[in-house]
Amino acid sequence: MPASPLAARLWLGLVAALAIMPLVAMWSAGLLVLIGLLPSFAAWLIDREPGRPLTLAVAAANAAGALAVVLDFQTGPGTFSAALSALGDGFTLLQMYGAAAVGWALHLGLPIVANAYLTQADEARRRTLVKRQDALVEAWGPEVAGKAEE
Repeated sequence: MPASPLAARLWLGLVAALAIMPLVAMWSAGLLVLIGLLPSFAAWLIDREPGRPLTLAVAAANAAGALAVVLDFQTGPGTFSAALSALGDGFTLLQMYGAAAVGWALHLGLPIVANAYLTQADEARRRTLVKRQDALVEAWGPEVAGKAEE
């Protein structure tokens, strides 16, 4: 992460320049990418958490879906009308936006799964420690557990 706002702006400018150059050369594929990455832009606008985990999850999955469409597009004629035809195809949009939905599902679902796993692991560890404590109390007496009879 850049250390200062100026460095952040410079990085953003560099990324924008590197993104714009191929779009100028292959503008029909750029149209596919632009339309295909709309969910990533929406996630970027919505995400306010430090490190932008929603943006990272959605953009990674969305980019994979859009890349597959663009690579398939590049094997064909690669014209503007072919790009519009691809965007008119429901399966193309489903592939790009469905991949973004997978990113959303990962972002929303993984914390729930991780919480459930950690809760079960903590409970198993607690049961193990209680059994171990009971064995020590049986072997050494209640003083070991701090339950000394007075």
